[in-house]
Amino acid sequence: MIPLTGDRWTISTSTDDNVDFTVWALQDDGLRAGAFDAHPNGNGRLRRAGLIEQRWHAWFRRVVRTASERADAVGGDPAVIPQRYLEAQRAQTAASMFNESEATRDLLLKIWPEYLRRSRERVDRAFAKYAERRNEVTDEQEEVLAGQARQFWEDLQDYRPLPPLHVYLVEYVKPVVAVVRPASIVIGLTDPQEDDLERYGSLVFEGASLLKPTVG
Repeated sequence: MIPLTGDRWTISTSTDDNVDFTVWALQDDGLRAGAFDAHPNGNGRLRRAGLIEQRWHAWFRRVVRTASERADAVGGDPAVIPQRYLEAQRAQTAASMFNESEATRDLLLKIWPEYLRRSRERVDRAFAKYAERRNEVTDEQEEVLAGQARQFWEDLQDYRPLPPLHVYLVEYVKPVVAVVRPASIVIGLTDPQEDDLERYGSLVFEGASLLKPTVG
């Protein structure tokens, strides 16, 4: 998170299994929805179980909002957050949050472990790449990266007023951006890396522009 001195406005960027799963499910099945319309046809198993674009959108919004609410709760004062709420939030998975069709939900619950295995393998590869990159960064390059982060934060001020922003990076076949109001941005990238601001920074601005309230 990057705090702005003097207020509580922040932006967080992360990868989240639940959010990523909603997009992985699209690609696995082949259904295209919203900004995620560039992947090839898949096995069609979710469509045969009743998944349609409108149901996917409702599920996607629910999962993203839950992830953001969970992040806000964890970042809040633990003394005023009921423990049962935090435990219930942690117990929820994207598969269990689908409630538009029982048959689709049952299949999502069945393939959730399959997704998790692939996700863990990808996370391990990403961490290895990150460690390799960090080992190769010189002091001069570190200063350049810090300057880019400062400039990004300064440029982001033009998109206020907004609530604290949550940015989720998901695996997708090309760069895309989708927003879930009030303050969540989902960015699709091939091989997303949280530390690669240069690749996704412009998409954060695009998402913030879509979220920014209109004046008048």
